[in-house]
Amino acid sequence: MEENGKYKLTIEHRLTILESQLNTVMNNHLPHIQERVDKVNKKLTWLLALFVTNLFSAIGILAKLLLG
Repeated sequence: MEENGKYKLTIEHRLTILESQLNTVMNNHLPHIQERVDKVNKKLTWLLALFVTNLFSAIGILAKLLLG
């Protein structure tokens, strides 16, 4: 029975450590990761906007050449 008690304490101790590490990751690392994701998102948005602008420009030039 004592072995089960020691095993239970070990599991509780390990869960406490795991919870502490999870809190550290959530509080310290996730905000930095979110900032980087936001920066990449902004860059991709600008890239898409430039692509669409160039596409419309190319269509306008082709339409002007084909139609007169």
